[in-house]
Amino acid sequence: MFRVEDEVEAREVAVHFAVTCRKDRRPADDIVVSSDLVEGLGLAVAHVPRTDLDPFLGARHPEIIGLTPELTLRLAASILAGANRHLGRVPMADLELLGVELCHRDPELQRYLRGDWARRLAPLLDDSTSEG
Repeated sequence: MFRVEDEVEAREVAVHFAVTCRKDRRPADDIVVSSDLVEGLGLAVAHVPRTDLDPFLGARHPEIIGLTPELTLRLAASILAGANRHLGRVPMADLELLGVELCHRDPELQRYLRGDWARRLAPLLDDSTSEG
């Protein structure tokens, strides 16, 4: 779970997560819900940065306080029933190019790539930097 300001940032979080937290190359899905939905169940959302993630993700990491197995099911049902949720998907075919774009904006991101993402993105990073 990550806090985002809008759907554009949600997509960026999804790409960051896909290339830095997952080793496989499946589509990156995201769902955006209001923190009011969580708080409406009597749960608190606390900002808890994580240093084990890339800085972009780590800075956006919250935790839900008070989550029990029963409340987890109620939260999931509320999310699925919520009319104000946004569902997004970054297709597998787009992840490489978007990953390259993120690495160009923040070259330090390459240190956090997982699985074979570094190997897959390296030729694209080399090609795009030599053209400019």
